[in-house]
This record gives sequence, C-alpha cells and structure tokens, in this order.
Amino acid sequence: MKRLLMPDDKKAKRSLEIRVPKEKVDKIESEVVKKLAKKAVVPGFRPGKAPIDVIRLKYRDYIRSAVYEEIIEKYVAKEFEARNVKLIGDIVIKDFRKIKDGDISITVEYEAIPRFDLPDLDLISVKRVIPHVTLAEIDAEIEKMRRELAQFVPVDRPSQMGDLIIFDLEILDEKSGSIIQRHENRVIHLDANEMADSEMLPKFIGVSPGDVVEIRHSLEELTENGEKKKIPAILRYRIRSVGYLDLPPVDDELAKDLGFNDLNEMREKIREELVKRYRRMAEEEMEEEIVQKIMEAVQFEVPPSLVEQELKHIEAHLPKQDAIRLRDGLRAVAELRIAKYIIARQVIELLDIRVSDEEVKKEIERRSKEKGIESFEDYLEFLKRDEKEFRRTFLRIREQLLVQKAWDYIKSRVKMEVVIQ
Repeated sequence: MKRLLMPDDKKAKRSLEIRVPKEKVDKIESEVVKKLAKKAVVPGFRPGKAPIDVIRLKYRDYIRSAVYEEIIEKYVAKEFEARNVKLIGDIVIKDFRKIKDGDISITVEYEAIPRFDLPDLDLISVKRVIPHVTLAEIDAEIEKMRRELAQFVPVDRPSQMGDLIIFDLEILDEKSGSIIQRHENRVIHLDANEMADSEMLPKFIGVSPGDVVEIRHSLEELTENGEKKKIPAILRYRIRSVGYLDLPPVDDELAKDLGFNDLNEMREKIREELVKRYRRMAEEEMEEEIVQKIMEAVQFEVPPSLVEQELKHIEAHLPKQDAIRLRDGLRAVAELRIAKYIIARQVIELLDIRVSDEEVKKEIERRSKEKGIESFEDYLEFLKRDEKEFRRTFLRIREQLLVQKAWDYIKSRVKMEVVIQ
C-alpha cells in the first residue's frame, strides 16, 4: 500500500498556514451574531429584539473572539485530519489575521509524528550475535548470590584493603557550609575494581569507627534551561563501622538456601538465565543498528518533546547525580528509543498491522504468570476495579504489541550475519 506523503512529513517541528475563504468567515460570523441576538441584553430593547447592527457594535470584541474560536475549531482541526497528521501536544497559533480579500490567514506551529517511506529493508545488513556463557560468568553470578547471604562481621582494627566500611554521608555546600544532602548507613567496599573513584581509596585505608573523612567534590546541577552547573561541595563521611563479609561456601547448602535442589541445578539455571539476558541484549543491539541505518537513509527528525519525555522517564529511575552526570548519553538513548518507535509506526500504518483484544488479554495473562499470579481471571477482575486505569493499561499493551509486530516484520526483512560469541 502506497501512502500519500507531503514534503514536510519527515519533520517533527512544523508550521502551517491555513486560509479560510471570506464567504465561510462571513457565514460563521452570521451564525455567531444570530445566536447572540437571541439572548443579548441591550438597553432600550426587549431581550432578543435588538437590531443586528446594534448587536454587532455593542458586542464586536466578543463576536470577533467567538468567530476566531469557531474558525480554529472547524478549519484547523479539519486541516490536520485531512493531512493525516498525528499531533504531539498542543498547536500554537502564531498568526491570525484578515488579509486584503477578506480571507482569514492562520499560521500554526506544532509537533507531529514524522511520516516517511522506509528504505529497502532487504539492502540493510546487520549482525546477529549468538551469545555464549562462560564458567567465569556463572561464577560471577554465584558470587553476587553469596554476597546477598553474607554476614557483616565488625572488626576491632583500622580498615584495610578488602574491608567494608559502613558510614553516614553529609554533602555540604563548600561556600556556605550548609548541608545539601544527608544519607545514612551507606557502604564502601575497599576494592579498586568496585569503587567508582579509585583515587578516593587511600583516604579510607586506616580509618576506624568515629573517624571523619572529608573530600572536596563538585556536584552537578541542572539549570532551568537544562545546562549543567558545577557546585563546589564537601563530602563528609562519618565512619560507623569497619568489617568484612563472611561469605557462605559454594556448595549444595548454598544452592538449597537460594531455592535450588543442588549446586549443579543452580549452575544450570544461572546459565539459562544468562543466555536469556545476553540474547535480549544482543537483540536490542541489533535493533539499534537497524534504527541507525534507517535514520541514516531517511534523515527524519525525532520529535524533541517525545525525547524529553523519554529522558525524564529514564532519569526518574536513577539517582539524581547519576542522571545529571550521564545526561548527554541518556539523551542519546532516549532519542534512539523514540526513533525506534517512530520507525515501527511507519510499518504499522503501511501494513495496517492490528492487535485483537484477545491478543492483549493473552499478553496480560503472560505477564501475570511472570509475576507469579496464579489466577489470571482474579487478576483481570482486580485490574477492572479501576476502569480508567484498566483501559489505559489495555491500550498501552496493545500499542506495545503493535510495535513488537512491526519490529518482527523489519527483522524478518533485513539481512543478518550470525556471529557466535
């Protein structure tokens, strides 16, 4: 199916001039005046009996405003519908004026989902990685599990390499000395491979409970226009305890404590989970490569407002300082995600992809099983208690399935080079 595309359709931020002929403007004005005349109160006349010319003179500002609103409601919305424009947010009226011949000219600015023809997918080549899980990676996962079951053992000596330090942290504004943030019961592992800033490591060697360690630091804040600003600060660490982790041995008892029958089963289950994780990551990397190649071929604009929304969503799941420090990289991730969605929307529209209510229900059932919910019907009834929220969830999952189908189609078309790692 070939789509009718306009020259500006690849843009996200657009402007549009709409002209409304004089005869249509006059008709709208006449209808507004007639409605007003029926209820207008004019001194010297009974309600609804004042002459039209008097009504026009007395209520000219109201009539002009009502006519403009009617024109915008009727003709602007109609124009977007005719152009098959999927708006993002509100339109902005930049200019609304009567021109020489009596026509009305309206200039609007808006953001929309770009529309474009996809490049020939058969000519796109990408790598599909088949991941291999090593014994070292399985051992690393077991080590994480051991740490979860480990016991902290305090020691009566100054700290040394390999120890854990429990501390309270105060972040102070260096200039005023006021406390900006306060955190309690934080932990540092004195290991150069684990500390984010290995240069800080020597400052924590040889400390004991009750000691205070102060380090000068620069905090990053965002200004109102989104730019980074550095604030000189002091990190004050109040040492509460020094000790080490008593790790349980790697044996069948550890496996049973973690819910497995024995160590062999635990290793196999860990291997299976790692394979799933690596495959998911490899799939995402392959899809990102496809997105990049389509963007290079088509050169469409990614809507800034959607990128900002996605960026805020990503940042909401991160500590504030990490979100600020990684902002540029996170913005690139957000832009890639929105671009991926927009590409999927082209395929959905082009192929008229649909998702039935039954497919949505099956997906809800699948997700409920992943959460360990035994009765899907009870879960469905629970969701329906809040009808509006259930409807939003239903529509969100439908959209996710549409996008998934679109990407299944895209991946079935591109050329894949299989790489075994």
